[in-house]
Amino acid sequence: SGPAPLTVTFDASESFDPENDEFRYRWRFGDNSPEVIGTDQAVVSHTYSTPGTYTVRLRLRDHFLARREVTTQIVVGETGGNVPPTPVLISSGLMGPSPFTVQLDASRSFDINPGDQISQIEWTFGDEHDPVDFAQGAMTSHTFNYPGSYHGRLTVRDSQGKSSVEHFTVHVLSSDPAGVDFLAQANPSDPLELWFDNSVGLTTAPIEYHNFHWFYGDNSYARGRNQSHTYPGPGPYEVQLSAFDVLGQRYLTKKTINVQDTTSDLPVAIALNNYSPSVNEEIQIWLDTFDLNQVADFNLKWDLGDGTVLTGLGSDLHSISHTYTRNGLYKITLSLTNPENLTTRLETEINVYSGTPPLPLFIATPLVGQAPVEVSFNGSYTWDSDDQVTTWIWNWGDGQKSISGPYESHTYQEPGQYFPSLTVIDQAGNYATHTAEIRVLSEPPPVDNQPPVAEIVALTPTTGTAPLRVEVDAYNSYDPDGEIIEYRWDNSNGHVWTGPYYVDTFDQPGAHSIVLTVTDNNGASAESVISITVESPPEPENLSYSFWPPLPTMGEKIQFRARGLSGSQHTYKWTFAGQTEVYGQEVESSFAQAGVHSVRLEVYDGDHLVSSIADNLEVFEPTLPVAVGRISYVNDTGTVAAQPGETLYVRDLPAVIEFDGLRSQDDHSIGLKYFWEFGDSSSSRLANGQHMFFQEGTYPVTLTVTNDSGLSASVEFQVAINVNDIDCYHNEGDEACHQIEESIGNVIPVTGSPGEKVHIRNNLTVEYQDFSDIQ
Repeated sequence: SGPAPLTVTFDASESFDPENDEFRYRWRFGDNSPEVIGTDQAVVSHTYSTPGTYTVRLRLRDHFLARREVTTQIVVGETGGNVPPTPVLISSGLMGPSPFTVQLDASRSFDINPGDQISQIEWTFGDEHDPVDFAQGAMTSHTFNYPGSYHGRLTVRDSQGKSSVEHFTVHVLSSDPAGVDFLAQANPSDPLELWFDNSVGLTTAPIEYHNFHWFYGDNSYARGRNQSHTYPGPGPYEVQLSAFDVLGQRYLTKKTINVQDTTSDLPVAIALNNYSPSVNEEIQIWLDTFDLNQVADFNLKWDLGDGTVLTGLGSDLHSISHTYTRNGLYKITLSLTNPENLTTRLETEINVYSGTPPLPLFIATPLVGQAPVEVSFNGSYTWDSDDQVTTWIWNWGDGQKSISGPYESHTYQEPGQYFPSLTVIDQAGNYATHTAEIRVLSEPPPVDNQPPVAEIVALTPTTGTAPLRVEVDAYNSYDPDGEIIEYRWDNSNGHVWTGPYYVDTFDQPGAHSIVLTVTDNNGASAESVISITVESPPEPENLSYSFWPPLPTMGEKIQFRARGLSGSQHTYKWTFAGQTEVYGQEVESSFAQAGVHSVRLEVYDGDHLVSSIADNLEVFEPTLPVAVGRISYVNDTGTVAAQPGETLYVRDLPAVIEFDGLRSQDDHSIGLKYFWEFGDSSSSRLANGQHMFFQEGTYPVTLTVTNDSGLSASVEFQVAINVNDIDCYHNEGDEACHQIEESIGNVIPVTGSPGEKVHIRNNLTVEYQDFSDIQ
């Protein structure tokens, strides 16, 4: 330390490599001055001209990218206030073949403020293949199973809330030869503008590239990663891309791009026969399109996310099969390149399970509040049928995460709409995620806000003999001036659930209740209660049993409970088809195959058989839900609707479209999740509602429904909005208007004579004229 200007000499000449590898010095002086880098820079000097506190870093790195780092603080002049902590990252090698494990150590991080100390250390690994992409603690490790360049982050916080970040990159190499590649895609609204994407190179040789140089073939040049370029006109252009990898090796690729006058989107998507398969289960993947001939001469490239890459012509590779050998979340990418070297890229995800995945659920309180607001989270309602939950990962939706347990709290400082999620992982490595919505307001909710209306509809009888299974839904609930953001169910047995549909079994005779609480986007809530009357069995000796879940699937743990007999002296013996006998009033079992299986329960008092019951239990295969949807809009003449696969023609702007997916079905699920995509970069998770379009065009609309097993199904529509275009003509006295198939805009490709009437949209009829000048 000292007054400004202060010249400091740094000496690292005693540094060494245990394996005698040559290493490089890299000095950062903390004042935004240029770095000093080189193998001969062991001793350097630097002058600080401005008072302040500066963190000096020396990083040593060998040719395997293994590094060590030391830091120190330089105080120039007098400084005040809390100085953020200094992260110090020590790592093993950061480059190697997959699978590659990295050891990370931040235990030497420090804080120079008197009486202050580092209170929290967090790691993010940048590994999209692993749901546990987050860790806490001074020392950690992470295994990267797939080739790629992963950008991690170390965050250290002190007890005063100050934080600092240190970034690191891990390069996991593949056995493929290195190379660089790019995709070119035409802008749908301007076909002369091309979007260039070099990320495709990461799937061919998944290492980090730098110093990208683009030569567009029209005497134009650009430097940087992904680029866009507008060509002066149609024609062939030779595009060159050069880049350098992390080891300094240069790579070059060339492609001839045929720029067109027009462009059109391919009506294609990726389809799977099972989006939640088990490990080692073969799945079918195909290109879903109306006409396979349109892609027959395209070059297809499938990247299945587990290191498997398939290439070939569309005529041969439009349908493939694949088996994943490890559970996890995989991204499937398909690149379709036409003969002009223009590419369309599609993506989807698949979650591969080992056994039965857990069912996460948490309750957040409150859902709406004025910033800053502290929200409590209770994830103890999470359930796993065949395993135990070992990891709880909370993502608060504001850039912060936490690995802890089922109970947490978090404070949202800024107004906004947040979607916190809980990801739970069981002992088998299966994971699932539950998401809620939190609204943080900048000011108190409006005083004139109208509360929502809660309404319960019973789908099964609410009076009956124990055990009584009751199904209810809340689809008739609504908010008069906003939207409902949560449906919560509480029953007198202490069970809790969220969502518009609920089912539960009441085992005990007596009066019970189910309470529905709906909350709107301003925090107002309303309740509705339905009474349940459970009657005792007519005879105490009437032996029965209950089981959960009510619609079990193959491999799923089923909980059985014997009922009807009192007395602790009884012994309960269960016999399940093809299995050994088990004992107890409450037992668990599972069935490996779908079908009808025998269940026998015998109750003994000592050696005396008191009662017995034999029954059959149906076990189902996991099935896809059935997506059923409808879109419509109301015009002056009535309601116009479109079913899946149809096009809804609209002639008004703005266009208010009603969407309804409530008729979607699933035989073996408690409820469905809905996801509408409207083709204009907007979406909705409501089952039904309204959406507004503001521009003409043709929009693909997709409804995707997902059941509680994670299986999904979709249906598609189109909305075509075209306002004031001429579509037909008629002569005086004609009963019908003659459709014009080749009309473009407001131009009529027919001849006419004075006195003829021409009918255009919006019920406008005009005298025939030369329409060639109408715009």
